[in-house]
Amino acid sequence: MDRRISSVPVENDRRKGSRRVAEIEAAKDGKEVVPDWMEQVLAEAAQRQQEMPAMSPPPVDASENRELERSYEENQKQDYNFEIGLIFFLIVSIITVVYIFFAL
Repeated sequence: MDRRISSVPVENDRRKGSRRVAEIEAAKDGKEVVPDWMEQVLAEAAQRQQEMPAMSPPPVDASENRELERSYEENQKQDYNFEIGLIFFLIVSIITVVYIFFAL
């Protein structure tokens, strides 16, 4: 039995709605479209922040988020440098242990 219903009327087809038209027009002007609900949420957040400043989150510090904002290549480079340093340390340690065993 097919559970899909093909006769349900679509009231708001987002693919063809005014949102896409607004995005296309804004792209022509080089602007970014903000959804309708975003303006309301930002206004409400600003109002709550004025009413209760103790309950608003602290400002974001860019230096704290630097770890999260690093690119994949930067992470790979740092991991590679760490692995090379670890290999060098292990080789020096093994050579030192062998020298101590044979020197005594």
